[in-house]
Amino acid sequence: MADINQYIAGGFNADEAEAEAPKGGGNVPDGEYYFIVSDEKVETSKDNEYVKNGQIRLCLTFEIKADTQNDTSYSGRKAFNDFWILHEDPKTLGRSKGYLGQLIIAIFGKGYLLQDSKDLLKKDPFIAQLKTKKGKNGKDYQNMVKVRSVADWQANPTPAAAAAPTQAAAAPAAPAQNATPRA
Repeated sequence: MADINQYIAGGFNADEAEAEAPKGGGNVPDGEYYFIVSDEKVETSKDNEYVKNGQIRLCLTFEIKADTQNDTSYSGRKAFNDFWILHEDPKTLGRSKGYLGQLIIAIFGKGYLLQDSKDLLKKDPFIAQLKTKKGKNGKDYQNMVKVRSVADWQANPTPAAAAAPTQAAAAPAAPAQNATPRA
């Protein structure tokens, strides 16, 4: 039996470790959130066994900044989405490019030509709706649906989101409703 003191001076204090444990996990409640793109990578068959020869996939990591009522309870939580840049199935490729196009418009506005995926990193926030769906295997999966620019959302807020303030938005010290959070 190994002495833990040789690895951790003074032993392992579970009470201290519990206080340092990351909070969160599981699904974020369905709703609309401010997001930024926090990481990106392009994958080919050399990088990932699930990407077949001739396919190219853009993998993006999104970070929640706040919900649309400025509740920051889920700030820092991540969402992930992959977009096919090359794929042999025209339907799959069309859906993926359409969704990526909506994301680019939400971040940069119409008419922007994305030439480097790193341009997506740490730009202004955009609004996306998270929705939980059951997968074929019975697991819950969260998808980003309906991606919008902050300006579009402020001009035309989703009725359900505008009508249902969160606890943090109702608190006196909360930031002004619909204010864009800073990255």
